[in-house]
Amino acid sequence: MALSLPIAIGQTIGALIFGIFIFNGGNFKLPLLTKETAKNGLAGIMWGTGEVMIRLAVLNPAVGQAKASTLSQMGIIVSTLGAIFILKERKTKTQIIGIAIGALFVMLGGILVTLAG
Repeated sequence: MALSLPIAIGQTIGALIFGIFIFNGGNFKLPLLTKETAKNGLAGIMWGTGEVMIRLAVLNPAVGQAKASTLSQMGIIVSTLGAIFILKERKTKTQIIGIAIGALFVMLGGILVTLAG
């Protein structure tokens, strides 16, 4: 838990430096407050919250390492659906069907692991 804040600070500084020097060609007029930045920032906040929750769950003896790690992998459902609905990524009908089937398998796996232990 003690490493969560330093990691978050390092990632924020790294993202700012990377955005200024790589994506903006070294131009220091980086527009930090755009609609796209806000959407990606929201996703980052959700990821960070999930990261803290998984660390807390691992420390809880009622949950345990195996369940906590397995359930943390269910975040792929949130990130995939977030990309489609929040970031408006376009998917074909075949891709949507594949995503739905994959999400169902991930949920089924989470349920089975939770019931098993």
